[in-house]
Amino acid sequence: MRTENLIGLLLKQHDITTQNTASSFRSGQIILGKVTKFFPNELAEVQVGTQKMIAKLEAPLTAGVPYWFQVQSGKGQIHLKVLEQSTSPVSREQTNSTQTVLKQLELPQTEEYTKTVKYFIKEQLPVTKEMIRNATLALNGVKDYEEGLQAVKQLVLKGLPITEDILEATIVSSKQEPLHQLLNKLHTVLTASPVSASGERLLSFIQSLIRLDNDQANTPPHPVKEGQTESINWEDRGSLIQHIKKLTTMIGFDYERHLEFSLKDGNQADLQEQENLKSLLIKFLDENPPQMQKESAQQLLNKVTGLQLLSQDTGFLQQYVVQVPLSFWNKRTDLTVQWSGRKKENGQIDSNYCRILFYLELEHLNEVIVDLQIQNRILNVNIFNENDGIKQIARTFITTLKDRLKELDYQLSSVNFYHMESQKKLDSQRNYPKIYEANHIRGVDIRV
Repeated sequence: MRTENLIGLLLKQHDITTQNTASSFRSGQIILGKVTKFFPNELAEVQVGTQKMIAKLEAPLTAGVPYWFQVQSGKGQIHLKVLEQSTSPVSREQTNSTQTVLKQLELPQTEEYTKTVKYFIKEQLPVTKEMIRNATLALNGVKDYEEGLQAVKQLVLKGLPITEDILEATIVSSKQEPLHQLLNKLHTVLTASPVSASGERLLSFIQSLIRLDNDQANTPPHPVKEGQTESINWEDRGSLIQHIKKLTTMIGFDYERHLEFSLKDGNQADLQEQENLKSLLIKFLDENPPQMQKESAQQLLNKVTGLQLLSQDTGFLQQYVVQVPLSFWNKRTDLTVQWSGRKKENGQIDSNYCRILFYLELEHLNEVIVDLQIQNRILNVNIFNENDGIKQIARTFITTLKDRLKELDYQLSSVNFYHMESQKKLDSQRNYPKIYEANHIRGVDIRV
């Protein structure tokens, strides 16, 4: 499995990291729940998915029987209105359950809408009329329907709007070619035929990115020589950090943030200075270029946008994902980095408590995942690879790693190695949490 397909692993993590955000009930949602226990004073334990809460009953319900509830707003309270009682689990009466939801939402009972609702029920996603309608319309343009449904789930979990463009970007980010190959592909297409003025600017910018990439390709990991201003000093962490920062800015992962600030300040000149790959792709596509150029440019734009969608800010926690082309020893690959952790008061990730994952596809070691978990500046390093000899190879570098981390006021606790295939089998057997999952009972004033 190539590194770019590991974006799917990030998407799986979103099922976990977004569950608390997504499970906050909003007015209009339809959810499936059942009463598990009765208490005095008309109180009961209500289970939605695997999340349990204490509710006050205002209607006679039967324990253990699934009910459809619609969330309604109230004065400081959440109200759950019983829609219709089911006499058997939803999984056994899928058609009837789907028809119940479609009827309640006043949506047509067509094959397309039925498929969408069935998937939402199966994945325990909250259901609203807007979500089902938007998802069904967006899925009309998707070639692989199952793949599209999985992408819809990620958008729901992240609270993002479900549109055709965003859905396509989410699919491309996990399934299409790596970033460096898409860059080379578009470069080839643009040089093979005449292009507009914006196409020329886009081509020139891509060439600058490729030159920056090529300057690394023949540079071994030793200090740069005089005149090699673009090459990475592999023994200087500052040099590598600056290089990655430059690439992320050139690609445009922070394009929307700079655009927002520039528009607020009314500084049009600043917009020109912040020109990047994403902004140039948008301008180029707005001109409706020839089909082959359009397809290649759209794929690259979707790739960048899809990676941006993986980043999220849930208030207390923050996650940031970037992917940049990286070359060394004539080997070109993509480096995918995910930072996640709690935020400090200034909005930055707390470097004392965070997690960083690196994804690489190397020529001889193949797929490599490095998982750094930091608690109170104490590091645990987990390395995943299919090469049985990697542990012996890496052992000689552990002492140096420990010393370098000590210089930065970090303490290395352990370095663990895992065989990739064994870990994949373990992950496939693991039941990832659904949207409503929680391992505790939450007391909430809910009227039923």
